[in-house]
Amino acid sequence: MPEKFREDRMVPRFVLHLIPIDSINSSQIFDISKLEGLSHKKMNCPGGKQKFIFDGFLTHRTDREGNFHSYVQFFRNGVVEAVDGLMLR
Repeated sequence: MPEKFREDRMVPRFVLHLIPIDSINSSQIFDISKLEGLSHKKMNCPGGKQKFIFDGFLTHRTDREGNFHSYVQFFRNGVVEAVDGLMLR
């Protein structure tokens, strides 16, 4: 089991972080409710699922076994994190 856990996490992934300078020094919170229903294709997660989470808004795509292979997370402070596990395979 530990080998499978480690193996699943050693897959090459493309990771992009967008960190606005204002998000570091500001307590500004963005209204992420406008993201709900936004096209998954625009967020590189076609056929994916969306949900609000504690940190912000998450859209993700899984394989048939339920493993994540790509997601985009929008944080309330304006930071965006995008991960694609298929691009480098």
